[in-house]
Amino acid sequence: MDLGRAVVFPKNLTRSKVALASLPAYGVVTILYTSGKTEPAVWVFAAAATLVALLSLSSPRPLRFLGASLALVSCAPAAQGRLVETLGLLSAAFASFDALALPMLLDPESELYPEARPRLLGPMAILGSGFGVALLAIVYGGASTARDGGTTARIFSALATALALATLSVVGFRQARLRHLELGAGLRSRTMGTVFALALFVSLLVAFGGFARPDRALRVGLAVAAIGGGFLVSMEAVALSRALRRVLVCVGLGAPVTLVLGSIADHSGEGAGTLTLVAGASALLLGIVLPRLERALLPLRGVWLAAVEHAIEGTTRTQAEDTLRTCLARLRQPFEPTLRGAAIWTLDPPLVVTVDGAGYLHARERTLPPGLVEFAAREPFATLRAEVLEVLEVRRAEFRPLAAWFREQEAHAVTVITLDGVPEAALVVPHLVRPEALTLEELSAGKALADRLGAAVATQGTRTRALLREQELTRRFENATDAATMTAYQAGLIAARNRQATARLARAATVGLYSAVAQLAQTSLDRKMKVGAPIVLSGPSGIDPVPVLARAFLAGPRRDAPFVVVDGTASQEHDLARWTDPGVSPLALVDGGLLLLLDVGALPTDVQELLARV
Repeated sequence: MDLGRAVVFPKNLTRSKVALASLPAYGVVTILYTSGKTEPAVWVFAAAATLVALLSLSSPRPLRFLGASLALVSCAPAAQGRLVETLGLLSAAFASFDALALPMLLDPESELYPEARPRLLGPMAILGSGFGVALLAIVYGGASTARDGGTTARIFSALATALALATLSVVGFRQARLRHLELGAGLRSRTMGTVFALALFVSLLVAFGGFARPDRALRVGLAVAAIGGGFLVSMEAVALSRALRRVLVCVGLGAPVTLVLGSIADHSGEGAGTLTLVAGASALLLGIVLPRLERALLPLRGVWLAAVEHAIEGTTRTQAEDTLRTCLARLRQPFEPTLRGAAIWTLDPPLVVTVDGAGYLHARERTLPPGLVEFAAREPFATLRAEVLEVLEVRRAEFRPLAAWFREQEAHAVTVITLDGVPEAALVVPHLVRPEALTLEELSAGKALADRLGAAVATQGTRTRALLREQELTRRFENATDAATMTAYQAGLIAARNRQATARLARAATVGLYSAVAQLAQTSLDRKMKVGAPIVLSGPSGIDPVPVLARAFLAGPRRDAPFVVVDGTASQEHDLARWTDPGVSPLALVDGGLLLLLDVGALPTDVQELLARV
């Protein structure tokens, strides 16, 4: 998510923009007319004001800079008169009210954050009261102006402008406190408050030092702060963070050296050239060590940021597995004393990938909690932070499982890894042993690392899914082979039991078949049994046909199937329900074998009809 806006300069001037640009031009003409002087300072201030006004036309709120430009014009050293003072005070008030609305331009960085819009009614009342009293002192203080030369009006004007700078500074710091979860908005609001506080301090320093009138010095400070505040709103947050840190290092280290060397050079005389050389060498040395000095201002001296940047360099490996191993190993370096390092939680397949102290990659099945990727994807830099969940879980119940998961995993932040906009995994940053939260630069670097890891994670995920499919197919094949073996074994047992039962029934025919007629009949019966033709066997009373048929069945192709004998004279066979019950019906028990019906004529008619339809 973009945390800033870029300033776009105008490509054309519309009629409305030209009308707006005429306001500072009107101020220039008014000042020149009332002062009656055309010193270079007047023209310099007029040109600066017009330039600022033209540049301001590219802003979504052009009046923000127009008020500041009018304040610059009215502060020209050669300008005198009540009209000029009134115009200067009105332009300062205009710039103040417009700068007061700057925090309103900072849109929420995420829909998850609570509403933190500033309450401007109180500050507006303070600004209005201060400038109103000062304006009355200028407009209606004619007698006092003639008596004290306008000193009273200038005091009220200076107090009103100082009150405006202080109020704007408090508004900026208060807005930063309200929006502390929003790193970009909080940083810019805090910087805006600092700019107005610094403008108040420098203006008072200039005024008390006798370099300029207090009212004019404060109006110039207000104008410059308003311009700076406008650009802060338009500036990208990460670039602003880096610029502020660099300015702090340069001012903190370079300013004392410059002041000391300048003071010595002012009183040295012949050694001025040597001091100039020393000053240049000092500036060169400061420029060389500036990056290291900037790192010293980061939490833990920038150890985590350096590890992330080092991991980004490791994403150039050709093999996806090597890329993941290298990046996780480099991210583990700041956590070597602990057992837990950074981890990559993939979505498909659901795995958590880590690296141990020896540099070996490990993957185990773990699943991210529901909703984590969706919520993190909508956050700035696609990163969900632990401090955000700590605030949200109090107000919204759906975030409590995520907060509990963060505490369980000792996670500090989770960054979504995407490829072409599709989430592939999540980079889980372990808890950093420090009181500070992740900075904008660390979040930006983490997002850059996640973007570089997208292809490697997707490739490794494809390879892992292929391996899992291969393992699954191998497992299914082995299970099917085992099942087929077991089925064949069970079928062999059933066939052996069927043959043994049929052999017991055929034993009488095997030992008592002596006559040629009986052998001829047995041979004919065996031949018909092999072709599977229906057989009707009739014989004199007292002869048991079961052994003969059992022997013929054993010689046939279906000898492993069941041989079922049904006695038509048995009372249990007269129940039609028994024949239709799939559990006990002889038709179901025979199952591809031979059904032998003895005395079929003794069966009831309905049973015979059922058998005729089979």
